Amino acid sequence: MSNNIALILTILYLIAIYLFYKYYKISSQIKNMEQTKAICTDVIVRRTYNKKYYMYFYKFTFKNEEYNVFEKLRLPLWQKKIKIKEKYLMYVEQNNPNNYVTPITTLSYKYYLHGAIMIIILSFLLFL
Repeated sequence: MSNNIALILTILYLIAIYLFYKYYKISSQIKNMEQTKAICTDVIVRRTYNKKYYMYFYKFTFKNEEYNVFEKLRLPLWQKKIKIKEKYLMYVEQNNPNNYVTPITTLSYKYYLHGAIMIIILSFLLFL
C-alpha cells in the first residue's frame, strides 16, 4: 500500500468517525426528549461582508407555554424544504424547554449516518 492510499484512507475513516459521532450525539439527544410540532414563522436571509446566513424562526407550544426559537445556517440546503406557516417535528427536553433539537436538525441527522456508511463503502472500493 502506498503512502497516498494510506493517507486517503486515514482521512476517509476520520470523516466517517466524525459523521458517526454527530449521528450518535443527535440521536441520543432525541431519545431523551419529547416530540412536539413547531410552526415556521419566518425565514430571513442576512448578508454580512462576504457571507450569507439563513435564519429560520419557529414557534412551538410545550406544556401550555409558547416558545420562540431560531436557527442560523450558512448553507441554503433546506431553503426550499422549510416553508413559512407549516408544521415540522422537533424535540424538546421535558425539564428544560430551552434545550431542544431544531426541525432542520431533526430532518437532516440521518444523513450523517448515510454519509458515514457511504464513505466506508467508498474506502472498500479503493482496494478493488
